[in-house]
Amino acid sequence: MTLMEQAVEAAVTFPANKDAPKEVKAFYNKAKGREKDDIASTVEILMVRSEGKEDLISIINRYWQ
Repeated sequence: MTLMEQAVEAAVTFPANKDAPKEVKAFYNKAKGREKDDIASTVEILMVRSEGKEDLISIINRYWQ
């Protein structure tokens, strides 16, 4: 399974799995080149699945800044 596939699998478990953003970021940090860009796009999954604006801001501040 590729890092991208693993990142998507982690992202779709959010918000039930509150560690999903951390897991996606870990896959992002391991990736290189195009795969890194692809994994960055999985943040959109987290955004859609977030439980509101505060939840989303918390994710961004904690893992992606």
